[in-house]
This record gives sequence, C-alpha cells and structure tokens, in this order.
Amino acid sequence: MYFKIQKLADFNPYLAVKLKNYCYDIAGCCQIVHNDMGPFLNEYMYQDALEIAFQEKNILAVREFYFSVEFHGQRINHKHHVDFLVKDNMIIECKVLPLLDQSIVNSCGTICALRKFKSVFFTILLR
Repeated sequence: MYFKIQKLADFNPYLAVKLKNYCYDIAGCCQIVHNDMGPFLNEYMYQDALEIAFQEKNILAVREFYFSVEFHGQRINHKHHVDFLVKDNMIIECKVLPLLDQSIVNSCGTICALRKFKSVFFTILLR
C-alpha cells in the first residue's frame, strides 16, 4: 500500500480554513497556558490554568469528561475519561512528559477511536 501524506491546506483549502477558525481560540488558550505557566509543573496545575483560560474566553469546556464504551449493544464496565471535552466535539488531553513516547500517541489514538472524534488537540509539555 502507498499512502501520500500532504498538508490539509493543499488537499482541501476550504476545510483547512474552517478547521483553523474553529480551533484558533482553543489553541490560543493552550499556548497562553504553556507560555505563562512555564515548565516543571504537574499536569493538574496546567489543567487548572487551562480551565481558567477557557472560562476567560467563554469557551464551552467540560473538565474530566467521563464516557463509556459499548460493545454489541452492551456497556463495557470500565469508564474512560479525557481531561477536557471542548465545544461538545473536541477533546484535549494534557500531558507533562520528559519526551513524547509512542504509548502516549497510541493511548490518545485509542480515545479518539472510542469516541469517534475527528479533531483532537494534544497539549503536551515536554520537560
């Protein structure tokens, strides 16, 4: 199989602009927290700051959003959660890591697959 990787703007400029407009304020909040808080803090501190930033910008965000998964019409007992559900259809998962590990990428991908999300921000602060 052959896959061609290309920029969204090259593939679908209209969708790229639409996505940028939709995510711009959210990415701005993440950037403000990253710049103002600096490195070496715990995840919950960044989450607290991000929650404040969302409130200041009047962005609808639910912190510690829990969801369940169904298999063949039956609910699986284990509950999953994400750090934020933003604008009812975007998740933000905050991680503070010394380096980006493949297991983190895989777990974030699993969350996306379980919730069938199409747009995800990963706020990852590297120490």
